[in-house]
Amino acid sequence: MASATPAGPAPHVPEHTGYGVTALVTGIIGIVLSWIPLIGLIGFILGLIAVVFGALGWAKAHKGEISNPVVTKVGFFLGVAAVVFSIIAWASFASQMDKTLNTSPSPAPAGPPAYIPQGGPPAPAPEAVPAQAQAAYVEAFGDGEAMVSVFDQGHSSNTVDLPHRVDLKEGYVSVSVTRSPSVESYMDSGQGDSGSVGCRIIREGEVVDEQTAQGQFASVSCSKMY
Repeated sequence: MASATPAGPAPHVPEHTGYGVTALVTGIIGIVLSWIPLIGLIGFILGLIAVVFGALGWAKAHKGEISNPVVTKVGFFLGVAAVVFSIIAWASFASQMDKTLNTSPSPAPAGPPAYIPQGGPPAPAPEAVPAQAQAAYVEAFGDGEAMVSVFDQGHSSNTVDLPHRVDLKEGYVSVSVTRSPSVESYMDSGQGDSGSVGCRIIREGEVVDEQTAQGQFASVSCSKMY
């Protein structure tokens, strides 16, 4: 009577873990937030989380322990990009603040001594009323619709048709414009159309910052301290 052949060990099947998904999601959100001043700190932290999870997942991918090595690697590189972009945005913001705080108005030129008539000093002239500064505003322009977010002593975010204008207050302002593909393009071709988007900040009739971008979900950011 033949003896039964013992069954060998079951083949190892890689397990699907959340390392890759966590790295990918936190990396994408980190890149989006990294360009927004002050809030970019959150993008920096999310980028570090993506790097950590991506590195752990990458190590497990070499051992064949996970089933999504490509997603893990993409999440790792997105995390690195989010960290780098956050540092660049923060350095730019700090440089702009330093220039603004260290810039002092030049002294008014001294005029000739005032003439005092023999009858006594003249009556003091009324104080000059400072002229109202011209309004500052931002223009969002491009193709179709876009999400316009304004950080100007407060926050407002709306999806609007381009072009679009937003009046600004005094102080620091940061504006981001993200293009949205049209619904008709999805209905006609099954995928969103591509187009341009841009923003410019205008102060006293002068363009102080202007940025443009091209793509399906193109995004730009303008900022200025005045």
